[in-house]
Formats: sequence, C-alpha cells, structure tokens
Amino acid sequence: MDKSQLALLTDEEYMLVLETTDKAMSDLGEDQVADLHRLIRRARNQCSGKYRRRAAQRAGSRGKASKKYQRARDRAEVFEDALARVSHRLSVLAKENAAALRAERQAGAKAGASKAKDKAARSKKR
Repeated sequence: MDKSQLALLTDEEYMLVLETTDKAMSDLGEDQVADLHRLIRRARNQCSGKYRRRAAQRAGSRGKASKKYQRARDRAEVFEDALARVSHRLSVLAKENAAALRAERQAGAKAGASKAKDKAARSKKR
C-alpha cells in the first residue's frame, strides 16, 4: 500500500483498508473474511463506478479524462489491491476448511466401515 494513495481515503475507508493487512486478517475465520470481502468489493465498486461516471460525463470517455481524475482512479486502485489481498486469504481459508472437512468425512467413513466389519463378524459367529 502506497502512503500517498492511502492519504486519499476517508477515515472510514482507511480503517477498512487496514483490516485487509495480513496481520489483521490472520485471526479472522472464513465467515469473517467473507464479510470483509463483501465490504471491500462494495467499496471498490463504489469508487470505480464514481470514477467512470465522472470521467465519461465530463470528457466523453475515460481515456481523455484520466489525468484529471487521477485521484478517483487511485482510490479505486487502493480498494482493488485490498480486494486482491482479501480474496487470496479467503481462498486459503476455504482450502484449509475443505481439507479438514474431507479428512473428517474420510475418518467417519473408515469408522463406519470398521463397524460394519465388526457387525458382520459377530453375525457369522452366531
């Protein structure tokens, strides 16, 4: 995160972006990171939408107005970078949870199979 770009944000936006650091997200669970992802995506869409509308309205196209609306574009870029960090963390957590669930199901299946073998062995003895 570039400090000059962070200076463009409001206090509320700045606090939201700070929540996307690796240190801040390390204690969050998958559901909490998913909520943060939703908030960051909403902020990114809002900033980029404002930039596009203003640039297109005044200049007729975004390419012509890119220098004039550099600040708005930088704000949208800050949220784009934050969204990338949160998306990566969310994918890591989802993979970890999927692996844990898979291991749990396999352990349950093995336990169920051994119970079935024990039950079959008991019925043969009778």
